[in-house]
Amino acid sequence: MSSERPRARLLLTGAAAPAWNLALDEALLASEGAAVRLYAWEPPGLSLGYFQRFAELGPELQALEQRGFVVVRRPTGGGAIAHIDELTFCIADEVGGPFFSSDVKEGYRRIHRAFAAALAALGLAARVRGEAALASDDAAAEWLCFCKSSALDLEARGRKLLGSAERRVGRRVLHHGSLPLRANPVTPGAASVASELGREVSFAALAAALVPALVAEFAVELVAEQPTDDERARAAALVAEKYGHASWTQRR
Repeated sequence: MSSERPRARLLLTGAAAPAWNLALDEALLASEGAAVRLYAWEPPGLSLGYFQRFAELGPELQALEQRGFVVVRRPTGGGAIAHIDELTFCIADEVGGPFFSSDVKEGYRRIHRAFAAALAALGLAARVRGEAALASDDAAAEWLCFCKSSALDLEARGRKLLGSAERRVGRRVLHHGSLPLRANPVTPGAASVASELGREVSFAALAAALVPALVAEFAVELVAEQPTDDERARAAALVAEKYGHASWTQRR
């Protein structure tokens, strides 16, 4: 019997425009095999959850656009996220692959457990929220992901630190989420890596801590690669046809 670990691609794609980021995530969902992508946003993006109603958030979105945020809509649900000074991650795989089973909650638990282990290696204690309310929860701003928490989110000292969302199409799974490196000006009540450690941690340093944590949690071999030409072409088409258009962003 082979003792080789399953292989997953590690895609460190750096900072990119909001529409491209979401399009590339969807391209990975439509691809084959397992992939972990770590990236950032330039310019800053405000990603709406798939089910959020654009018209109901008009004044809030206009205010954020005036501050330089580009509004886009994710293919996954949940609340809106202001993406700035963060590490964003995407994990794409099949049900039954190294990352996901038919138990949706178990996938969340394991991914967040790997992030907690990576943060612990940096000296930051993060834990699953459970049933306790958080100081960062704000009923007046629940349309924002980091102002509303769920039992599986990671928290640090009573404030939300990491949230994620998922979409399943057939047997393919797209799971992505955000971990703030610094205090977010849109959701200042939430935790960040810098606010909890009292020092700056770079994107590269956090990624370096996360890779062995994912390897340990999921027993995979992560191999550094880049998106394929086909994935880039599909992402470009999705920007042109979907994520770069108001018809998609304002669809609800």
